[in-house]
Formats: sequence, C-alpha cells, structure tokens
Amino acid sequence: AVWPVVHEYVTPHVPTYVERAGVAPAAFVTPRGAAIKKDLAALRVDLGLDQTVGCSPKTFDPLLPTSSPASLWGLFLKSVAPASLFDPARHALFVGSSGSLRYPLFAGPVSVDDTFIVSPFHDPFFRAADVPAEQLVAALTAMLGPHDGNPVAIRAGV
Repeated sequence: AVWPVVHEYVTPHVPTYVERAGVAPAAFVTPRGAAIKKDLAALRVDLGLDQTVGCSPKTFDPLLPTSSPASLWGLFLKSVAPASLFDPARHALFVGSSGSLRYPLFAGPVSVDDTFIVSPFHDPFFRAADVPAEQLVAALTAMLGPHDGNPVAIRAGV
C-alpha cells in the first residue's frame, strides 16, 4: 500500500521530547546536555540569532494555498518578491523551489533565527535582464516539463 505523505514539524526541544516519549522532563536533562545548552546559548548571542529584524502581524503557513490570507507563499509571492526583486515598472517572473519555505512564520517579533527556520537555504538569486517572461517560461518548461507545483512561478508588475 502507498501511504500518503504527511508533514509534521517536530520542534527539537525537551517539551516535545517529553510529550513524544511520555517520560518525565528530568529524563532528558543531563550534565553534558546542560553544558551544551549553555554553549549554544552563548553561540546564539555571538551570531546575533536572537536579534529582532521585524514583526509578523499574524502566523503565515507555507502549506496553505496561496489564495489563503494566512499563506506564507501568498505573502512571499504577492508582497515580498514584487517589492524586493522586481522593478515595479516592468513585467517580472520569479521561479523558485516550492520547498524553499519550510516552516510557518509565527505572529510577533521575527528574529534572525526565525528567518533561517522559515527558509534554511542559501539560495542564490539570478536576474535575466531584458528577457521577456514568456521566453523564460518557455525555456523553463522545455527544461523542466509542464508545471506540476514545483518550481513555483509567478508574474508580477504591470
């Protein structure tokens, strides 16, 4: 039998492990673990991971359809990409992997670490100047086949 693919995010911290294992929290606390936790906290400070870089007005989920007001992909494709990647006076095309946004962006302050959790990849961006979007779509379709949900493509601009 073929089982359906189910996505479940498991937050790697003691309360999650306690819940999943059904044991007391003390079962997961060791002297070595406490030392590692202390070192990691210091490293987070050194790397600036807890620095607040913004605020999300609500939770955005990457698994929701782009038509949903709470869709992370909808937010990215309709607001972030056009505002930061495109010249608003021209047509533009964005192509990216549908797996590049991996985790919900929760309501409230957004830290540097949150940005890595939501999108943990160091994906480069390339710009094809003065190439009509129709030609790019045709080339991508020829290379990758018909659109099947991956990659994600959107037009923005006038």
